[in-house]
Amino acid sequence: MLLIVFQLTVMVCPYLSLVICGSTMVVSAVFFSKKAFFNP
Repeated sequence: MLLIVFQLTVMVCPYLSLVICGSTMVVSAVFFSKKAFFNP
């Protein structure tokens, strides 16, 4: 049981970190573009 959970975690973790990384990049890009748009 523990081995299955561990394997699932190993499989899901890179995907999860990729999603977090991508969303962080999108949020920061939107934030900086809005900042640049409102403060020319």
